[in-house]
Parts: sequence; C-alpha cells; structure tokens
Amino acid sequence: MKINPILNNLFQGNTSKKVNGAAKPAGRSALDEVSFSSQAIEFSKLLQSVREESVSPAYKARVEEIGRAIADGTYSIDASAIAYRILSGGPK
Repeated sequence: MKINPILNNLFQGNTSKKVNGAAKPAGRSALDEVSFSSQAIEFSKLLQSVREESVSPAYKARVEEIGRAIADGTYSIDASAIAYRILSGGPK
C-alpha cells in the first residue's frame, strides 16, 4: 500500500514545511501567502451578486427577524415540532 508522503509526515509528527528548499517549522513562525487571480475575484463578485438577487425580500426579512430575536435572546425553538418534522421526512 502506498502512503501519501504528506499525510505520512503528519502522522509521524513531522510538521515542517520546505520553503525555497529549506525546511522551516510549521505553525505561527511560518508565513503562508494566498493570492487570487483577477478572474477568480471577478467570479466571486458575480457569484455573490447572483446569490443576493435570487433571495426574495420576504426571506431576507425573515432571516433578519430571526437574527434580531437570537441577538435579543427572545428566539425560542419548539423541539417537538422539529423532532416531528425530522421523523416525518421534513416539511411538506
């Protein structure tokens, strides 16, 4: 059986990373960098706008109402109703 060397190192406790050919300890002292292409950023913006447009105003209002109730501590959950819906296969 062939074991992925990255996973093998993790299981053996070796968490060092090689940066420019030199091993450096993993963790807070190692700096990781992520960059996104301009196409990825544009796609993300487009996807977000589609998501926002596809949500009805009534749904947004309900989500905001529930959020306020949770923040106020006034949101209550009917455990029996949730259990019934789970056992009956969900809402119809």
